[in-house]
Amino acid sequence: LGRASFPLFAYAAAIAVLREAPVPPRRYVFRLLVVAALAQPAYYWVLKARQANILFTLALGAVWTTLSLRVTPVVVYAIYTIALLPWWPPLPLDYGLLGILLPSALALALQGHRGSSLFLFLLLVAINTGGWAVLTRENLNQMVILFHVANSLAATLLPLLIIHVAKYMSQIHRLLPKHALYVFYPVHLVALKYLIPYVFK
Repeated sequence: LGRASFPLFAYAAAIAVLREAPVPPRRYVFRLLVVAALAQPAYYWVLKARQANILFTLALGAVWTTLSLRVTPVVVYAIYTIALLPWWPPLPLDYGLLGILLPSALALALQGHRGSSLFLFLLLVAINTGGWAVLTRENLNQMVILFHVANSLAATLLPLLIIHVAKYMSQIHRLLPKHALYVFYPVHLVALKYLIPYVFK
């Protein structure tokens, strides 16, 4: 669920930055940090993870996206290439360095920059490496394998579909209430707390 929904959060962050560009999205980043801090106890309660939740990642991603729009795409692509190399230690953030970079790749792709779709795809594949790695574990039943394959495929391909559809939706009004995603994240954490025992018996 998380791997399939994170690109949607990253897409929302990219749109928020593009709407306010070239002005830095200070209020948007502040709101993300506030909700991130409020959601962190629930994040630890559900996942027992000793890292910051994805809203912290998205806040940094929004800052990086703002910076990436001020330099040439070649510079941004060079940073993507370096970040995709496997030697970097993990950051104490959900989805790490690549998660921070993903909103900027979405923003550049939405603007139609040549080469951006390739790096977007590579970032998504790299982010979902953890999802594919689950399949190497022993004693997995068929339902768990199918769940992880479907989840990783959706998380890799869904943003590409969103960008294609978004090109034809620029005149459509907001599909969800303004603060829907802020409410969704902590609520979905609580839902996961009670669903996980039933899915992975």
